[in-house]
Amino acid sequence: MKKLRIGIDALPLTMQRTGVTNYIFYLLEELLILLPDCEFYLYAHVRSGDLEYFARYPHVTICTEARLSQSLSIWVQTTLAHFLYRDRIDVFWATSQAYPLLNRKQMKVLFTIYDFVYLLYPETMTTIKRFAHKLLTPALLKRADFILPISHGTAKRLKGYYGCDHDIVIEPPIKPWLKPIESAILEPWLLEKNLAYKEYFLAIGTIEPRKNFEEILTLYASVIDAHDPAKVLPLVVMGGDGWKASRVKVLLAELNRKYPQNVLAIGYASEEDQWRYLSGARFLLMMSHYEGYGMPIAEARVCGTDIICTDDLEMREAAQECGTFIGKEDIREKLAPLFLDIPAPCVDQGKKTYPSNREKAARMAAIVSSLSTTK
Repeated sequence: MKKLRIGIDALPLTMQRTGVTNYIFYLLEELLILLPDCEFYLYAHVRSGDLEYFARYPHVTICTEARLSQSLSIWVQTTLAHFLYRDRIDVFWATSQAYPLLNRKQMKVLFTIYDFVYLLYPETMTTIKRFAHKLLTPALLKRADFILPISHGTAKRLKGYYGCDHDIVIEPPIKPWLKPIESAILEPWLLEKNLAYKEYFLAIGTIEPRKNFEEILTLYASVIDAHDPAKVLPLVVMGGDGWKASRVKVLLAELNRKYPQNVLAIGYASEEDQWRYLSGARFLLMMSHYEGYGMPIAEARVCGTDIICTDDLEMREAAQECGTFIGKEDIREKLAPLFLDIPAPCVDQGKKTYPSNREKAARMAAIVSSLSTTK
């Protein structure tokens, strides 16, 4: 019997580790275990980043081609389309919220939907990427065989914006090695950073307007100006540069110069350092205007850190309703007092009932297996 050929858009795996990259990496790792009799083809424009990790699997073939990759949106519709025809792919996992419109009729498409940033906050995207999403998404949704949003909140928006039903929600996988770090182990490392265990805020996110860093930093600065800086908990800002990051970076630099003991901008951090900072924080602060899920929220809870986040459906879902949720109109009133170094009650009293990565991947594997039996 012919083995099922599964094609995967591996473009995100060639880039810096972000939420999307982790989503694909950990689900793919589980799929390779769950579907040992399938042949996997990973497609990208370059062989770099996390892509090389998967070369160790005997049923994985890595295919790279840089032609037309000056625009990855064009690369998907041209070079990737050629690959899928050439390799006679049976099932294609569209991981970049796009896939070739011209493809084999026999090929089934699994279409992952992360968010609707291009509709809600289009100013945080490049012009060509925003235009491509707005133009192509209706057709992509119509032609997809299975639509897989990453949260029930995203599924609800999908229905509202496009009138489309989804097939199954597959939430972002959580790094399997994440767990709380004991204070005795973590304190010496934090001391080197001039931080104390459970005595600082951590804000994580790509530096871009959608993450709302500018408002949070401005509010934080006003709290320091009104109080003794020593009585204000430090704020650690972690994240690589995104679209239109310059204004936030200038503000971060100004605050760091003025209040070096309070504002720490560490930029992009390794996964191990992210884990340390996350485990040692009193609160994860995530006041984004919008998230498709809010992966750092779930990771913080697994690490034993409490949450303060925007009161949105997707972020409540990631927090499993355990955290301090602040409406966008109430940020100044409700967040400012929390910056002060006063005894803070634990707000995360709920159980952490996140499915395992294997369970999440099994939902996709079940779809693939059903297609295998119908061939």
